[in-house]
Amino acid sequence: MRSIGRLFYFVLGFSISIVCLFFAFKGIQWVEVVESFERANLWWLTASFLCQLLALFFAGWRWNTIINLPDVSWAQTSGAMVVGFMVNNILPGRMGELVRPILLGQETKRSRTYLFATVVIDRISDLLVLVTLVLLSFGMFPLISWARQLSIGSGMVLLAGFFAIGLFNHPATGSRIEGIVYHLTPLRFREKVADLLQKLRLGFRSIGSIRHGAGVLLLSWCLWTSAFLSLYLTLHSFRVTVPFWGMVLLLAVLNLGSLVPSSPGYAGTYHLLVVAVLSAFAIKKAEALSFAIVFHAAWFIPQTLLGFVVLTKKNLSLWQLAKTKE
Repeated sequence: MRSIGRLFYFVLGFSISIVCLFFAFKGIQWVEVVESFERANLWWLTASFLCQLLALFFAGWRWNTIINLPDVSWAQTSGAMVVGFMVNNILPGRMGELVRPILLGQETKRSRTYLFATVVIDRISDLLVLVTLVLLSFGMFPLISWARQLSIGSGMVLLAGFFAIGLFNHPATGSRIEGIVYHLTPLRFREKVADLLQKLRLGFRSIGSIRHGAGVLLLSWCLWTSAFLSLYLTLHSFRVTVPFWGMVLLLAVLNLGSLVPSSPGYAGTYHLLVVAVLSAFAIKKAEALSFAIVFHAAWFIPQTLLGFVVLTKKNLSLWQLAKTKE
């Protein structure tokens, strides 16, 4: 059943990407795309690339802060993180979210379940910032109907996540949930399941104080500020003018769009979302698509290359990662 479900997710993701690529490239004038590339300023693009590297630095720092273990270093968490990003970029099914706690667990001898729970917190930290940005930018552009629907949907996902984690972490309710799952589990698996749930709760409690939580939130804003600067510099290099809140909306929509099943690297969905958002600001489709291709490469290339570098240093291969994940 798991194989069938995974195959369905893969087929669905690739199908959505193909449809999105069709509509993103439909009717495009390639001469205009080439002219747009020729107008791009290489220096601004270089600065945009450096901002993406800065965002990776803050992402590794944030995950290390969430883990909050003295013997786990920033270098270790960042290495496992970029390998996870690389896997998301080139393999289907968002396997990277499972790979990075496995890799870090092997290196630090820490519980993979605990580390996976910190990955969940890490993703929720992103979602919190992105939903906030969508809500703020939607307030500036209330007539964009799909932006309203996106903000409502993402807000509901965020609230559901906080509600589930809150219930699970509440001492009495969490113990009751553990008890129910424990009794529904076959006898031979009960001890393992009980240990799994306890480690998950420890992982969710990794942010144990208001000060610690504030530090994680600050690093999240630093991360997304770096990503915003990269987006601004890329737009500037193509001489594409978009109002401030339009850029905020574009950044939030592009990253929330990664929640939609797609092919590896979010090809198709990413490009169509760029075209959809920029068309609301009267940007020509050829200019929007040329920007989408370059901005996609600005984060795809460093994440993938750094991931391969770390993987090589660890003497691992993609095949070994897939088998480890299984």
